[in-house]
Amino acid sequence: MKKANSNVSTLSNIHLDVNDLNNLEQETHEQKIVVMDKQECIFLKVKNICYIEADGAYSNIYLQDGKKMVVSKNVKVFAEKLSEASFCRIHKSYLININFISKYVKSDGGYLIMENGASIPVSVRKKDSLLHLVEQLAL
Repeated sequence: MKKANSNVSTLSNIHLDVNDLNNLEQETHEQKIVVMDKQECIFLKVKNICYIEADGAYSNIYLQDGKKMVVSKNVKVFAEKLSEASFCRIHKSYLININFISKYVKSDGGYLIMENGASIPVSVRKKDSLLHLVEQLAL
């Protein structure tokens, strides 16, 4: 009987571990960042950010719902804060969420088409890291 109980205990531990992984995945999807917009603190779900475009000392944040926000932080700040698992710096002016890539076009130096239709150039220096990412995602 003791042997059967220890097996049940082990199975429940495995079940808990799988639940922990699922919770971790949910936490990642619900991760938020706070950006300042005029006199407001806006809480953005990271999963809703399609891409971020540099505009001097400012950044344009393009969201899944089609909205655009202008914030007074440069792209480098966002690149340091956002997960490398979901975001990739493909150009000095762009940080993209890989979950919103629609296709990669190899001609004309290479560029991405995002789900919202935006065309985003891939710099020569960043092309290899993007192609490596594409290889990892390929079936």
